[in-house]
Amino acid sequence: MKEKKRLEEYNFSDGTKKRIEPIAELLRTARLFEAKREIAKLALEVYEGIKNGALTPRQADDYFSLLDLYLDDNYPDLDLGGVVGDLLFEGINLHDLGESYSADLEIIRELAQEIIEG
Repeated sequence: MKEKKRLEEYNFSDGTKKRIEPIAELLRTARLFEAKREIAKLALEVYEGIKNGALTPRQADDYFSLLDLYLDDNYPDLDLGGVVGDLLFEGINLHDLGESYSADLEIIRELAQEIIEG
């Protein structure tokens, strides 16, 4: 069995890794329902942060990019469901926010709400 890659091994800021750590811990302990809800909470934080100027689209993108890499490296066969997949896809495209092909904050909010409301 391949050893899991730790968050510390990724080239992202300490703040980004710190925010993803609770999700990584839920994944490591196979608490998938809770992990999905934590991803949704992250998405809502990102939505609010970008809306109120506390977070740049690039910073928000980093959260989702790290999470996506972590999942691909450590859980390549894990299926968190289509809604979570769609949310991650939107999130890793936040760096181009405002472009016609970029993420849509309203879709991010809607997907997150859908996960939370279950």
